[in-house]
Amino acid sequence: MRIIDLTIEDDTLVPSDCFAGQTGEHQDTALTVTLPEEWAGFTCTFRFYIPSQNKHYQTVPLTDPVSFPLPQALMVAGKLLCYLDARKDNTIHRTRAATLLVEESPDWGSTVESVANPYEGLAEVS
Repeated sequence: MRIIDLTIEDDTLVPSDCFAGQTGEHQDTALTVTLPEEWAGFTCTFRFYIPSQNKHYQTVPLTDPVSFPLPQALMVAGKLLCYLDARKDNTIHRTRAATLLVEESPDWGSTVESVANPYEGLAEVS
C-alpha cells in the first residue's frame, strides 16, 4: 500500500508525495494526517474535487489517527484536489488544497474492473 503523509502548514495540506496512483485502483493509496496540537480531539473530514469531472466528494467523519484509503471513484486520471475540515463544537478549521495526481492506467478497462462499491467511505456532495 502506498501512503501519502499530509502535514498542515499555514492551513495548507502538504503531501509527502503528489502521486496518488493509477486510474481504477481501489484503496491502494492511503492519506494520513498528523493534526497540529491545537486540533487535538477534532473530528476530520476529507473533501475531494475532481476538476475533469466537476465532482465533489467528502469522507465520512474521521477521528485521530486520521487516515483514509482512496476508493476507486476518486482514481480518475488527472488532478485530484484534497482538503481537510476539522471540527470540534463550534470551532472549524479548513485547509487549502493539496494537489494529487492520478495517472492513466494502461490496464484500466481491459483487465481491471470496477469494484462492488467504488465510493466506499465517500458521500457525493453537490
